[in-house]
Amino acid sequence: MFRHPFFMRSILLISILSCSWSFGQDTTTRKTVEAPLLELRAVEVIDVIDIRRIVPRYSILTTQQIQEMQADDVGDIMQKIQGVNLKSYGGLGGLKTISVRSLGSQHSAISVDGFALQNSQTGQVNLAQLQTNNIEYISTGVGEYAGYLIPVSSQIAGNNVAVQTFEMSRLPYGDSLQVRVNMRLGSFGQISGYASAKVKIKKGFVSGFGNYRTANGLYPYEIANGTNTEAFVRDNNDYQDHYYGGVAGYEFKNNNQVRIRYRGSKIDQGLPGAVILYNNTADERLATNDQLLTADYRFQIGDNLRLRAYTNGNINSMRYLDPTYFNNAGEVDVTYLNRNLNTGLVAEGLIEKDGKPRYGRAYYFGAESGLSDLQSSDSTFSNPLRQQVSAIVGTRLDFGKIKIRGHVSGQYVNESNNDDTGGKDVIAVNPYLSLESKESRRYYGRHRVWYRNSLRVPTFNELYYNNIGNNELNPERANQFGYNFAIIPLDRPGRLVTIKAAGYFNRITDKIVAIPTQNLFTWSIQNVGIVNAFGGEVSADVRLALGKNRKLILASMANYSFQRSIDMTDRNHPTYKHQIAYIPMHTGNFDISLTYKKAGGKVSNYLISKRYSLNQNIPTNEIDGFAITDFSLFYNFEFNQKQTLRVQCQVKNAFNRSYSYIRSFIMPGRNYLISINYAFN
Repeated sequence: MFRHPFFMRSILLISILSCSWSFGQDTTTRKTVEAPLLELRAVEVIDVIDIRRIVPRYSILTTQQIQEMQADDVGDIMQKIQGVNLKSYGGLGGLKTISVRSLGSQHSAISVDGFALQNSQTGQVNLAQLQTNNIEYISTGVGEYAGYLIPVSSQIAGNNVAVQTFEMSRLPYGDSLQVRVNMRLGSFGQISGYASAKVKIKKGFVSGFGNYRTANGLYPYEIANGTNTEAFVRDNNDYQDHYYGGVAGYEFKNNNQVRIRYRGSKIDQGLPGAVILYNNTADERLATNDQLLTADYRFQIGDNLRLRAYTNGNINSMRYLDPTYFNNAGEVDVTYLNRNLNTGLVAEGLIEKDGKPRYGRAYYFGAESGLSDLQSSDSTFSNPLRQQVSAIVGTRLDFGKIKIRGHVSGQYVNESNNDDTGGKDVIAVNPYLSLESKESRRYYGRHRVWYRNSLRVPTFNELYYNNIGNNELNPERANQFGYNFAIIPLDRPGRLVTIKAAGYFNRITDKIVAIPTQNLFTWSIQNVGIVNAFGGEVSADVRLALGKNRKLILASMANYSFQRSIDMTDRNHPTYKHQIAYIPMHTGNFDISLTYKKAGGKVSNYLISKRYSLNQNIPTNEIDGFAITDFSLFYNFEFNQKQTLRVQCQVKNAFNRSYSYIRSFIMPGRNYLISINYAFN
């Protein structure tokens, strides 16, 4: 075991999705037209089929659905999606990452407002730091990208999540001002406030936003001690953060648009560590500052080719302090600086025939370059530098009874550092192919089979971490095979039922696994080698309008995922054909809500089977499964056509279950949250 501040920072910086959600809209269209001012998404125009009858290919989670969940962050939302496994290390502000169909979080690209979030140190995004109070919608994709003209790095990832915020979305026609205010008050000292305003100025707009959040994190928990149960309170678990920034956008002639955004954030938190009997002392601190600047320019060439040029850069600095570390200095006080710069161009065009565009046939292409480094106050650190280039070219063809989508992408990564021990350079070509049947006119069903090859390069931590880093690591590669079936058996006024099923097989080679042991700072890194992951998913979504006036709305969502992820590296090894650590075999969700006029309530359930803390599936490594239930009530006050006030109360973990996603990182028991949302349109 090795204990070092670099890994402490890694895991806490781990900074979204996955499978389909109900009531999402399909992006397959008969025709696509240019979006209105500053709208990132394409506008869908369906010639014949009612838009409700289009079977969703990937999920689009709306503002209303996000509000009903009353989630603290995107991590809490992601656990409700089939095929997604959440790793959570505590309550508010605690580290949260996901794996999708046994692909680690580095295979999931997270983009916010059309810009990819980058962290070359860990290769991951901490979803606990993506709050939900300003999110307009979330779309997720497995096998293909979910979004419109998103960065190349997101398109070629194994899975992806696209988040749209209020600050960067367009102003509706006729509106010159929009305001959003959110306040939350919850258990364990949780207080948060968010405010944002957008103003239209001639052909452009400006917006400003700010958020503050704090919690003492002192939640009680129990731990078994032989035949007795000991009660404690989580210590050194306080959390404070704030972020702020502004956006400016302008539309030129021919619908050409430019946007610029700045966002700054600051986080100060305690690190509680693992729960260990007779050792409840924790005093490590982590302070983070992040500066992000993004810009893009959307323009059009001719009538059928749309392009988007984008660039984003961020500087993330972090200080880790352990005032009682056992070394000669008696403490560890180290700072790190991670800088990332990306720029690229993506385009989408319609294929013409006889001088006229064919809306069922299109092509797309793009290229992106990136530069990142990591510096440390530790004089023994190697200060790595990474340069990478990626490109993609593909097509979408509609032949009536079958639709074909495919692309080829390429990546080149160059590694170097100040002591000439840089990791291996990477050159890769990755194909993608999807075959999809025509929608059935009777049940609006659709079949789809697809294949994707993707990879993720080792992170700076995995390559250069002192005593554990291995600069000879190869990229982790994944071959994904999938089958999806979706059907809408009932679609009548006030009644909608959607059923989806999927099966998949993933073969992952050179898999890199990092597992925390005693705490977030003491790690065991394993290169599993070869993993076979296969499974199936099924979901059913129902929305019914009840009563004579149909003002009572019943909505329910249920899904189940089976996931078998086994080590196939060495038949002579004790972990051969054992389930990979922290991958449950069974997960499920069941949510039901009732809405009458301006009031409503929701019951939400999440279930997860037992997992293992290590790759060897023996009783001592087993982690119990659990089932969690949340209750919520809300009421909407409407003052006029432009102002609304939403009050929502929620009881989380209503039956006070003791549970953990990660061994020894016990989650909060029963807790409460009150939220007030004000909107002016």
